[in-house]
Amino acid sequence: MAGRAPRQAHNAGLHAGLAALLRGTDWQGAAQEYRTAIQLAPSDARWYAGLGTALEHGWGQLDAAVSAYQIALRLDPESQEAQQGLVRTLAQRARFQSDIEDLQQKAAASPTNAQFQYGLGVARIAVGDLDGAAKSFTRAVELDPKYGRAEAQLAIVRYLRNDYAGAWDAVQKAEALNAPADEELVRSLRVKAPR
Repeated sequence: MAGRAPRQAHNAGLHAGLAALLRGTDWQGAAQEYRTAIQLAPSDARWYAGLGTALEHGWGQLDAAVSAYQIALRLDPESQEAQQGLVRTLAQRARFQSDIEDLQQKAAASPTNAQFQYGLGVARIAVGDLDGAAKSFTRAVELDPKYGRAEAQLAIVRYLRNDYAGAWDAVQKAEALNAPADEELVRSLRVKAPR
């Protein structure tokens, strides 16, 4: 039993190392590897800070990133990665909230402007408001049926809601409109719902 704790800590480090490699290209995979590291070594602040960094770059994961950074700081109040990440993520969330308020006013003043709806959807998905994002992207497509980027974003919303068939449908519509869907989304869909 004495060797179990060091082995678990070593394995946690291996998972965290893989997560660090994945952070730039696969935020979901990185987050999963950090979560595995946390299960193996739950008192290591570095893994929570790393999780925060991975989630910060994910679709609609700002609140989860804030929580991960806060846990890291409870475990290690001196963690520079967690301190800087928390400040950065809170600032991003505040910016998106401000954008939402601004774009809601613009959309109300110009109800036929698809770009305002699209921008509102992007800001809403960033703060995790999937219902609001879906409404905004759907409205953008209603206003401009050739708005492929809105279809591509709608695919992300549907994926996050576990509507993989709907996500594939939106991916195909986006591609037909010369607006390729996010590469990570397509890779994830191929894993979750292969076609």
